[in-house]
Amino acid sequence: MKAKVLILPLLLLGLLFGGGRGKSEPGLSVPERLHFLFIETLLRSPIRLSVRENIVQSLKRGCPLSDHLVLLFLERLEGNPRERWFFLRLLEEFAPTSPVRFPAALVCAQKSRKEGKIGEAFAFALEALRLAEAEEEKLTAFQELFTLLEEEHHHLEAAFLLQKMYRDFRDQTFLETRRALEPLLSGLSPDPLTVSARLLFAEFFLSLGFLQDAERFLNTLKEKTLPPPLDDTFWLLQARLFLRKGDLKALEKLLEGRKDTEDVLFFRGVLAQRKGMHREAIRFFDRLLGEYPKSKYLLTALQNLATSYSALKDDEQRIATLRRATMLFPQNGALLFNLFWALYQKKDKDGALEVLGRLAALSEWRNQALFWKFKVTGDTAPLAAILAESRLDYYYVRATEILGFSSPFVEQSPPPLGLSRDLEMHWAKYRFFSSLRLFNHAEIELLFLLRKNPQDTLLLLECAGLFAQRGMYRKSLRFAFRLLPERGHIPDFAGKSYYPRFFFKDIEELAQQQNPPLDPYLVLALVHAESAFDPQAVSLAGALGLTQVLPSTGAWVVEKGWVNPRKDGDITALLLEPRENLAIGMAYLAYLLRKFEGDLLLALCGYNAGPGRAERWKEELPQDRDAFIESIPFAETRNYVKKVLTNYFAYSVLYRGVSPFPGTS
Repeated sequence: MKAKVLILPLLLLGLLFGGGRGKSEPGLSVPERLHFLFIETLLRSPIRLSVRENIVQSLKRGCPLSDHLVLLFLERLEGNPRERWFFLRLLEEFAPTSPVRFPAALVCAQKSRKEGKIGEAFAFALEALRLAEAEEEKLTAFQELFTLLEEEHHHLEAAFLLQKMYRDFRDQTFLETRRALEPLLSGLSPDPLTVSARLLFAEFFLSLGFLQDAERFLNTLKEKTLPPPLDDTFWLLQARLFLRKGDLKALEKLLEGRKDTEDVLFFRGVLAQRKGMHREAIRFFDRLLGEYPKSKYLLTALQNLATSYSALKDDEQRIATLRRATMLFPQNGALLFNLFWALYQKKDKDGALEVLGRLAALSEWRNQALFWKFKVTGDTAPLAAILAESRLDYYYVRATEILGFSSPFVEQSPPPLGLSRDLEMHWAKYRFFSSLRLFNHAEIELLFLLRKNPQDTLLLLECAGLFAQRGMYRKSLRFAFRLLPERGHIPDFAGKSYYPRFFFKDIEELAQQQNPPLDPYLVLALVHAESAFDPQAVSLAGALGLTQVLPSTGAWVVEKGWVNPRKDGDITALLLEPRENLAIGMAYLAYLLRKFEGDLLLALCGYNAGPGRAERWKEELPQDRDAFIESIPFAETRNYVKKVLTNYFAYSVLYRGVSPFPGTS
């Protein structure tokens, strides 16, 4: 009875307000909007009347919202595979270009799986895969197939599929793949597999860091005589495994009696280097480069050579090796900077400036090259160039500290939407569904538009906003990042989209409770770098949540009494609660600031790499701030510090109009 009472007011409101949001969107008439609202309401009520026939006739008449009505119907349809196929075929016939066809097939697969109709679920998942156009859609279809295989305990087939997903889709991340594979490992047996398949799995496990399982599969082949080239593949995987495990004795035994092929020479050199026998390592790497000038190990061998010469304090040979490497790999900015750094430490000013000139030609490294040109010469013109070109990074921030404040952001409105006439209806549908908070339907239309116009600024901005609204913050940042120009001033709308204030109310409140009180924009900068605002983020090391705190660290902070969790329970569960995680992470950051007497640089080093290492670096690394950062031995920590400081600057400038850093000379 209540449903009947609700329908009439809804229709009246629709007539008055065009679907609840004032004027109707261009391309969608008031009757079309009202019809959708009417059917959508009926589908949510016990009163279905003749909904099915109404939707069928709407689709046949070409009503613009009818494809989404089909999706709504399928989302609520229970236990009727024949009906599901009927509507999928109806979409194929009357709406062949509709972006709804893929999600409709996916919904049929998911519902069939939950109903236990596994055969139908597989068929629908394969249909979704057939309909998928975008890479993300294909990956989603594969993920559904993987879930089906996993739930049916077809672990071997699921693992094969996961290996393909990891190999073929860049959006299938390392951590996601590890998490998906881990529960399957105990049920995977190499026995039914061919030799090639066992080697494939061993390599897959090794690449994800599952060393015991890689070894388990490889051990089944030890007593077999393998034909070429499988024998070489088997040997190479064993060598990689022993190296990853740090089992140098096993690697040494593996190398005994082997002919000095390309692979063998490389691993002999690595083994000698790991044992501290640098002269012997140099001999093997020199042989490798001489006998195999186009070796697949060319870059790594040159880097290892430079490392061994450095260990022997043979600066002349180290520099010569780096020069050789930069000639062979002229676009490798890391190599060029390492060569510059070696020359800079030798006080070879002319040589250092020549390398910086080459480095400045690489877009990603230009600011770093210009900044160090200033450090070498004392001339501020390179800093002025950094600010003029306005590419925001750590070196831009340093330039503002030295020359004076300059904002990389400019007040600017998003450009108007530029859609062809045939796409205007999809935009109208997106706006309509957004106004109803039917976000999954809005997403379908918006992503379809973006596939047709991948560089459209307004569409990217809408994507960032839509996913933020849905709490999918990491995905929101991915779209917002695409709004940032490679060089030149950043429109403020793009800046605020990429540097959002998610969880700001909690951050602002908790920041004032710390000792010392924290700047909430510093906390935002750290959370942005740590987790991209994903409350469920889990790192490879096991750090959890927004501020990426290890459970052991979190437990220590709680034991110290610096936070009083509002909920009892396991520390892991607490760290996956956004507010509790923020409280613990902020208390730990405040502790590090106390420990390092307010030195933010050392506190951030300690947060990422541990306070013990930060203390050691304070004593061992150069006192000059810039040289200190470039000398941090861990690339992850070096990049992390730069990123957090850049984020902090961006947040402060965007929302307060000032830099958080005082000017320095």
